[in-house]
Amino acid sequence: MESQCVSVLALNDRVRGWIAKLVVVEKSRFQRVRNCSRMFFRVVFADASGDTIQGVTYLSDLDAMDCALELHGTYYIQNATIQRLRSQRMQIGMVPYEIVISHNTVINRVSPEHVLSVENFYELTRFCDLDSLTANPDARITLLGVVVYAGPATFYAIGDRHVCLQEFIILNEERIPIVFSVWDDYFDSDGMHLVELVGEQPIVMICRPRISRLHGLSIGTQAITIIMYNPNLFVAHQLRHWYDTFVGDAGF
Repeated sequence: MESQCVSVLALNDRVRGWIAKLVVVEKSRFQRVRNCSRMFFRVVFADASGDTIQGVTYLSDLDAMDCALELHGTYYIQNATIQRLRSQRMQIGMVPYEIVISHNTVINRVSPEHVLSVENFYELTRFCDLDSLTANPDARITLLGVVVYAGPATFYAIGDRHVCLQEFIILNEERIPIVFSVWDDYFDSDGMHLVELVGEQPIVMICRPRISRLHGLSIGTQAITIIMYNPNLFVAHQLRHWYDTFVGDAGF
């Protein structure tokens, strides 16, 4: 099967009968667009070259595909629909397409000798570099931090629309506390989940947040943000060891 696999860059909405070996490098929680009943979750796949393409699963397929696709798992994937993204603003991967994962998709985990490593995949952004990136709207930011505090939920009325906000403080070895704002569409999923976990000081990897000046310098969710919890990565284990050893009950 290895010899039949195509690369991410070869995938588009005209390709048929393809097989790809892909590793799940990002996976979101279930989300619902506010004021809409449609639920979904997103993934980002990478191939052996590190090229990426996003994937999405909807509605009745959510539970089955959530079990079938584990974060950092490597799979042979075939018989999935590829569709062109409607907006460039929603592009997460390197190509303007997404794989629609459904009950018709064939997903097979690879044997151990064919697993793709993700340890060196992520390019983490330093907290101290965020200020210099505010002028670069195209910057792709990936942050790793410990959630050390959850503020109260806030609700705003903007015309006919109600906006929900949940704020957290995250910290890493740089000891620069950053406010992380979870907005609206993420409020009921990631926002509530983080409130439940905050007493455990979870480690989060936040991919593609928006930089804002809401609290001096802060970050917040936007439509293409994916948040992952306690990722099984060496850098995350290092961060956990640092926090437990040097911060812990002493606070930040």
